Amino acid sequence: MEKEFRKIITRLLNSLIEKQELKEANVEFLTGQILETDIKLKDIKSEQSFLSFFNTHFKECKACECYELENNFNYFADYCKECEEEERTNINYFENELEPLINDYLKELIKENEIKDTNNLKYLINAIYNHTSINEDDLKDKKSFLNFLKLNFCTCEGCGNLESYTINNFCTTCIEFITTHKEA
Repeated sequence: MEKEFRKIITRLLNSLIEKQELKEANVEFLTGQILETDIKLKDIKSEQSFLSFFNTHFKECKACECYELENNFNYFADYCKECEEEERTNINYFENELEPLINDYLKELIKENEIKDTNNLKYLINAIYNHTSINEDDLKDKKSFLNFLKLNFCTCEGCGNLESYTINNFCTTCIEFITTHKEA
């Protein structure tokens, strides 16, 4: 019975990959993983029922884009175990090595009126980590860091905050404020 299930699952996986309903994947590995689940005959009746089963039991890793059983995802729910370790390493490096330097540069730039003091340094540091790919060259000196900020952030014309995303040079908070007061 397992041999027949294996053939059907492999055929379904290959077909869904070919139709681009699933990304390219290691079919042999996935077939083995699927056989470890509670798969039933009804789940392999059609491509749609199989796809539904697959999407219920598997997740795609945000980093390497592999598929893994959902219960193999731990603390970082979007990363497989291998990528989770790498992400933890990256976070530790950022928090321990880069964040203190970024924080110092931001405070200096605020003191020199190069950027506005928004009392929201933690938000800006998180935005730097989550929305950019800052590297050591960007942090070699204050001028390099200021150039990095200018390339990766916009200054909101309403509140003056540095934002990773603006619409017509206004942050979402200011747009909300403008919209609310326009309607009033």
